[in-house]
Amino acid sequence: MVRNGDAEQINFQVPWELQPGTQARLQLISGAAQSEPVDLPVTALSPGVFSANASDALVIRAADFTLADRGLRRGEPYLIYATGLGLMDLPVATGAALSQPARLRRGASLRIAGVSCDIDYAGAAPGFVGVYQLNFRIPAAVPAGTQDLVLTVDQLDAPGRKVLILN
Repeated sequence: MVRNGDAEQINFQVPWELQPGTQARLQLISGAAQSEPVDLPVTALSPGVFSANASDALVIRAADFTLADRGLRRGEPYLIYATGLGLMDLPVATGAALSQPARLRRGASLRIAGVSCDIDYAGAAPGFVGVYQLNFRIPAAVPAGTQDLVLTVDQLDAPGRKVLILN
């Protein structure tokens, strides 16, 4: 289900009804133009953290829902958005957004500079289709500077993103 797109990016949701371990055919069609079909494996998980650019994590301050683009402070609450984290404890129809929180069925962890963060919530981002939200706090043991942020779900790592930890 295509959500939106432009010349550089297409956002779509893989239908919940597809079963992991099977193949799905993907073909892009825009007006009279169409791509060659491609067969893709369907997996239960394919975690990815939303990014502000090619390398930096898109991090939001939980206190006021503003972009944390000038660095993160230890102990303060933040959230990130992600995709591909699998089923939740409430059912959701393909193309629909939940209006209430729904937690992941699988375990999630978040590390910055290899240090585990405290996760307050990992599940659906209410009001968004196919988007997950992780609310977290950065522990005191995380060193200052540009660090790697890695989200792991059921022992599968998302591609790493960078975050700036302030002194």
